[in-house]
Amino acid sequence: MIKNILHEYKLPTIWWKEIPFFDIDDSLKLLNFCQVHEIGILGIEGFKIYNSFRIPDMNFIADFSSIYKNNAFSDFIKYSIDASNKFFDLPDVSKNLMFEFVLIQSTENSYENSH
Repeated sequence: MIKNILHEYKLPTIWWKEIPFFDIDDSLKLLNFCQVHEIGILGIEGFKIYNSFRIPDMNFIADFSSIYKNNAFSDFIKYSIDASNKFFDLPDVSKNLMFEFVLIQSTENSYENSH
């Protein structure tokens, strides 16, 4: 379901095989998308992409799973989006990085986990 909605928003920036990657501008659009569609963010990982190589940048990894474990889902959505906005406000976030997100959406009493 998340992939279908992303397509409507003309996101992501690129696909790496089956994985969507977002530049900084599209990452901020994705955060807005997540807020509107009540999707939480479990994590973000920054990558440099060179030709056919994907190289993780260990300085740009965010894990929000502890927020998920310790809050109601509606609070988790708000807190994870707020934390993600702060992540992208960091002065060292490079315009040359692409970001992968781990998203989670409530589907009644279960959750859909999607990259």
